[in-house]
Amino acid sequence: MTDIVDFRLRPPVGGFLTNDLMYTVPARTAHIAEVCGMGAPTAVLHSRSLQDTIAEMDAAGVALGVVPGRRGSEQGDVPNEDIVKLVTDHPDRFVGYAGVDLTDPATAAQQAQEALRTPAFRGLMLEPGLATPVLAPDDPRLDPLYEVATSRRAPVAIMFGGNAGPDVGFTSPLAIDNLARRHPGLRIILVHGGWPWVPQVIHVAYRRRNIYLEPDIYLFGMAGWRDYVDAGNTYLKDRLLFASDFPYLPLQASVRRFEEMFDKRVLPRLLGENARELLTA
Repeated sequence: MTDIVDFRLRPPVGGFLTNDLMYTVPARTAHIAEVCGMGAPTAVLHSRSLQDTIAEMDAAGVALGVVPGRRGSEQGDVPNEDIVKLVTDHPDRFVGYAGVDLTDPATAAQQAQEALRTPAFRGLMLEPGLATPVLAPDDPRLDPLYEVATSRRAPVAIMFGGNAGPDVGFTSPLAIDNLARRHPGLRIILVHGGWPWVPQVIHVAYRRRNIYLEPDIYLFGMAGWRDYVDAGNTYLKDRLLFASDFPYLPLQASVRRFEEMFDKRVLPRLLGENARELLTA
């Protein structure tokens, strides 16, 4: 395929270069590629070249990358302005999800309103488990933000899985079940796919059709990956998204492994159609 959408791609621009992770600690990033069975990491870790990133996208068949902002995170900011510039300079290759600073939840809805007026952004990116103080994704103080997103038909991507909080309780699927039930018109994308609560979060997605799973690195070689594949081949074929979590995983190897794992009949949906529906609806 040559029209793949990578739903989590962080190119070497702006705040991504000074963030506490990724490009500033290349050995750690390369180790994740090794753990996931991808072999050599992306060369962009060291070249830090946007043109090299685009060339790697071309070689992998990735037509479009979804680039998330990061605001108010303990891991450092990626200002929305950096993403606006990237999308403005390369509108055919990247779209943005605006980061929202949750340090003061009372301001979150206004931040969302302002960000969604910007054509570069097609949705919102939240990291409540990395906020100071931390928040659960179903915290009622975030309801005004979710109402803004629902009214604007803007999907909300929530970092929910992996190290998305001070302890594993912050990725309890019960919080997402509550959120999806309370806001049935809100399209919720679970970044990191709710890992390690894989069977439970897949069940929640079965119950709540406004939940999308984006497992990224946790799809490759991590415990529970077969459950993602079984669900993606069947009842979640219209709500599972491909994402490399670049630069953590190299693009060509990620696409190749993904294509090997899933039924070829559902690959067009998983590799692009599901994402484009979220980006255009």
